[in-house]
Amino acid sequence: MNLDPQNPAQGIMLDQEFDNAKFYTVSCSCGNPNDQIKLEIEVEDGVITTHVWTKVKTDRWRQTWPIMDRDYGSWLYYIKYLINAVTSRIRVIWSVLTRGYVEMESWTILNEQQSVNFAWALHNAVKELQAHRQTQEVLTKTKK
Repeated sequence: MNLDPQNPAQGIMLDQEFDNAKFYTVSCSCGNPNDQIKLEIEVEDGVITTHVWTKVKTDRWRQTWPIMDRDYGSWLYYIKYLINAVTSRIRVIWSVLTRGYVEMESWTILNEQQSVNFAWALHNAVKELQAHRQTQEVLTKTKK
């Protein structure tokens, strides 16, 4: 199957546009806004910078004290949930104190069309920003 970039692009939204930078939101196919990516592409002094913001999550699903199906709705469920939530936070704090960082992961699911649109948005943004920069350099040289 041959997919062409879309305009407007599914899953990719241009948020802001400046002389030397563009900001995008990349939506996750799951529809959860917590899984989306905020992306900045900037060209300055010949250097292309791509900055990615995403919400990372701890491994809060990891259970110190496993919760069984039979526990749901009982007082034992709430006690186990509280113990698991507190120990998860303590592990994060301990990691920061002892190592200075926390290992986390995040993912954004893109379908085929969104993947093509994402790559095309990156390609176009860099091309447009470089062209704008070259135009600014020519204008600067002509003023001198």
